[in-house]
Amino acid sequence: MTASIASSREAKADAGLWLLRRFVYPAAVLFAGTGLVMLFGAIDDIPPLGQTDAVFGLSTRAVLVAAGLVHLAVSGCLFATRDPMKQGLVACWAGLNYIVYLAGLAWLKAVTSIPAVVVVAWELGVSEKTVHIVWRLFIAYLVVLGLLLVVLEWRRLKRLEAAAFLKHWHEVRERGESRPPVQK
Repeated sequence: MTASIASSREAKADAGLWLLRRFVYPAAVLFAGTGLVMLFGAIDDIPPLGQTDAVFGLSTRAVLVAAGLVHLAVSGCLFATRDPMKQGLVACWAGLNYIVYLAGLAWLKAVTSIPAVVVVAWELGVSEKTVHIVWRLFIAYLVVLGLLLVVLEWRRLKRLEAAAFLKHWHEVRERGESRPPVQK
């Protein structure tokens, strides 16, 4: 009876991990879309592109080009990587970078409108406030998704490691060896 309960828990955990891995792809699509919007915004000719970014001290155009390329790279990494642990770490890393950037803006007491966000809002044809709200929701999505992926994959790997150890131990016992194997 306990074996069936344990296998049921394992099946649910694996199903949860499988489902979470499917949520990585919308994040990758959002990164790619945002990267493209940033790059297209950088070649436009609107006033915020001449402003200086408060955190990096570069022109908004340079920040948009660099950020657009990084967004495309993160998107490619999320699409190409099949390991849930790595996907989770990349998602967390990206979310934490956003948080650090926002913290830098707050620490520097920068103006409320971020020039790069103004350009992205302009390119998308939406308000700056909408972009800010979606950006913060996306940050939360990345951090929660990343942490859940890392924790569930870590638990799955520990479960597999324990099962392999027990299998090896049973094989040793059947051969008649007196000492149990040492677990790493």
